[in-house]
Amino acid sequence: MASSLSTITTAGNSNIDKDYVISSIDEIPDDVIKYANDRFYNFVEEVSGENIKIIFKVQEIRAVSTLLTTTTEDIIKDLLKYEDDEIEFVKQNCFYKDNDQYKLKVGIEREISKLLSLLKTRQHHMKKKRTKRKNN
Repeated sequence: MASSLSTITTAGNSNIDKDYVISSIDEIPDDVIKYANDRFYNFVEEVSGENIKIIFKVQEIRAVSTLLTTTTEDIIKDLLKYEDDEIEFVKQNCFYKDNDQYKLKVGIEREISKLLSLLKTRQHHMKKKRTKRKNN
């Protein structure tokens, strides 16, 4: 299966070009681990798009620290059991119907996995950086 690429759209305080794909953890801000609420959702939307942001909102994932303690499977499991307008949006934009069953589009799943991987790698690099500074 092919991996999907994340397109970043510009935000009010963003210096990232439209249609830019993050290809390195060095492009993720050092303080991203502290992002929560609106700052978290704006970051997610910039990096992974509105669909992923809405999935996180539905699942009550409001901070990078919470996201880092979960898996892609946890995030998408039971997602369609909720009922509200946002779920209808997610159902229409992130799933396809196959024999009366909704299945997550592969690009959405890969985008969530990619974001988790980037953030976990960034967190690991920041820990190594702090350890290195303490030892100097």
